[in-house]
Amino acid sequence: MPEKRKIMKDYMQGKTLNELFIQNVITERYYQKEAVFAACDNLRRGRRKSLLVMASGTGKTKTAISLSDIFMRSGLVKNILFLTDNTVLVTQAKEEFKRYLPEILLGESMNEMETEKCNVIFSNYSDLFNITCKAQIDLIIIDEIHRSVLKNYHEFFEEFSSIIVGFTSTPRLYIDQKIYDFFEVESGMPTYAYEYETAVYKDGVLVPYYNIETMTNFSDETTVYDDLSIEEQAKYEDDFIGITAKIGRTLSPYLKQYLFNQPKVDMVLKELMKKGIKFATKDCLGKTIIFAQNKEHAQYIVERFNVIYPEYRGDFAKCISFNDTNAQAIVNDFKQVAKEPHIIVSSDMMDTGIDVSEVVNLVFFKKVYSKTRFWQMVGRGARNCKGLACLDDQSGAYVNKRYFYIFDYLRNFEFFRAHKELIENGEIESLAETIFCNRVRLIQALQTKKFIGTDYQAWRNTLIDVVYQQIQTLKKELSKAKLQMRHVEQYKDRDAFSRISEQDKYSLIHLIAPLVSMNDTDEAAKRFDCLMYSMMIAQLENETDFEQYKNRLIRICTQLLVHCSESMAVRKKIPLLKDVAAEEFWVKVDVLTMECIRGDIRDLVNYLVIYDEEKVAFFNPTKRKSKSKSKVFL
Repeated sequence: MPEKRKIMKDYMQGKTLNELFIQNVITERYYQKEAVFAACDNLRRGRRKSLLVMASGTGKTKTAISLSDIFMRSGLVKNILFLTDNTVLVTQAKEEFKRYLPEILLGESMNEMETEKCNVIFSNYSDLFNITCKAQIDLIIIDEIHRSVLKNYHEFFEEFSSIIVGFTSTPRLYIDQKIYDFFEVESGMPTYAYEYETAVYKDGVLVPYYNIETMTNFSDETTVYDDLSIEEQAKYEDDFIGITAKIGRTLSPYLKQYLFNQPKVDMVLKELMKKGIKFATKDCLGKTIIFAQNKEHAQYIVERFNVIYPEYRGDFAKCISFNDTNAQAIVNDFKQVAKEPHIIVSSDMMDTGIDVSEVVNLVFFKKVYSKTRFWQMVGRGARNCKGLACLDDQSGAYVNKRYFYIFDYLRNFEFFRAHKELIENGEIESLAETIFCNRVRLIQALQTKKFIGTDYQAWRNTLIDVVYQQIQTLKKELSKAKLQMRHVEQYKDRDAFSRISEQDKYSLIHLIAPLVSMNDTDEAAKRFDCLMYSMMIAQLENETDFEQYKNRLIRICTQLLVHCSESMAVRKKIPLLKDVAAEEFWVKVDVLTMECIRGDIRDLVNYLVIYDEEKVAFFNPTKRKSKSKSKVFL
């Protein structure tokens, strides 16, 4: 042991790891290389532990392979231990190493390493205490480090003096303090971080998700996650590992009745088959993961599917769990578009780590308690998939995976509503963010010479006042606001909005918008604002969506005239409503006219809330998520 430490010290004082080139065939993306360089630099500065935060689907395994390659070519590392959650992930990681480092000897037991038959061994956590000869291991790679791993295996890791690199896809704001302490870094300051927002909105490495409103009557008295005590949160996170997820095993009578209710299960399956994203080439449901509460629940879901859809002959939906001997074979078939199953009903196993880029639908038919597990589950659909032919009601037929759908039947998004900066199904937060983004885009558009007129500039100043006030009232004591404080401070003076650059727009939309809130509690009016702002932007950018938004507005005005004209407030606006509902009105309408319409009609739309047919028209105001971080509500 002392000899190894001396070699490491001598190495770090001499040649730097940064001088070694990274093989582009392994890690071609800039952020993967940055993560590799960060870990190398960390080691050069005498720190043997590195914590790398990388969103699910951004290539953690490739980054680990590249690090292994550099460390081994440097002579610093000979033997590597790669740790992950389960045997399927062990197989997946081993295949990736074999693909990119074919000359390296791979194995799954210490005996092979002791007899020099392999240099890299792969293990799941449950087999750790069977590992002997720890002195032979030079590098430990932890595929997904979380609180429960440290709780159960902390003493094991402390017996090593080797390099330790831990990966996690948990956003750095929500990483447990014990993990930061173990890796000897400050809270919120990992060795490197490449997170979801950047991967989706800046680089397009991942795709966003859309929450599909579901027909659920599930009622849970459990408080939201962030209102739990620290001890209660710790209990949930300690039970993260799938094999020991005890919380999900003990079902309350109400939860069990809900999960095994035949009409409810049938409704979930029918809703999925009707609304889910389909494969255009096969005209059938795309690859889908249904997260079930336990194995018995998963089996029941598959049984009901086969009863409802006998034409699929029992092959379309399959149940999978850790104990299944054919689990790997099912996963291999699931990864291929042309093969069945198209639906995997998972009891814990598909919750984390397993990469299937073809997944386009996720169904949360499971009550989740661990925040770490929840975002791991969301990440199962986020991988991009070039060339995938998809079909859905939102975009019709298209090639290349654009997004994925999430069906949540147990209000998990409400339980974890604190994740406001991610794409979530929290309507107040998402509308506030969407409207803020649209106002920023309008402020930038109105600074051009075309809109130099007094009325346009007065409107622009009004928009600036609203956006500026939202930034000034941010709760700066919150940790998520602190992380973006450098960007927030750029707009502490109103003069910063005198001219908005492209960089300003990016910062405001992608870094600051997720932090803002609105005092306005009128949901219907805010949704109408969202529709109108989207229509204005569509006209400014000559987008075909303009006609769709216009038709929705015409329908709203028509429905107000037909159903709500007895209201005094509506009667006062009848001339305007009739004008807007007439096609000839739209010949010379510009954005300023639309702003006047927005102001005059927004307070009337609440009269339409009781009409279910109208909800379809204006409660789905936009599908501009890819450009403006808007949400889609179906």
